Amino acid sequence: AVAPPGATGAPRRRRPNALLWACALTWAGCALALVAMATSLALVFAAPDLLLDELYRQNPALENEDLTVSVLRSTVAISSAVVLGWSAVATLFAVFAWRGRRWGWTGLLSCACAASVLCLIGAISSPVLLAPLALCAVSAGLLLRPEVRAFVQAPSF
Repeated sequence: AVAPPGATGAPRRRRPNALLWACALTWAGCALALVAMATSLALVFAAPDLLLDELYRQNPALENEDLTVSVLRSTVAISSAVVLGWSAVATLFAVFAWRGRRWGWTGLLSCACAASVLCLIGAISSPVLLAPLALCAVSAGLLLRPEVRAFVQAPSF
């Protein structure tokens, strides 16, 4: 019998469903972060006064602060860069975890745990961060499952 082209003869390891879900949640969360941050950037540069008015409406105490359009743009640009960079790194870690690389799994787990902590802290002032908190916490929990740990600790072929 002739082996099909590209066949190595090495047995294929079965990827655990928990890893599949952890990676899918990571990729979906990173895509949502991309959309949210791109929307924020577009809004702060296209209609900063509208955004300032809404911030003042939600928190009237801000009117006594030195919150200017320039400060708002800088803050949104810096936070967007951090979130987008973090999302890009988490996406790459998920790709390597998906492929069974232990260091990819370690990086993805670290990103999920750190993002969970930051979302938990942020949720104190903004309950909208409870959704990404849940996503990050579920991803971390899935990555810690025994079958996922066994998959990334096994030698890859």
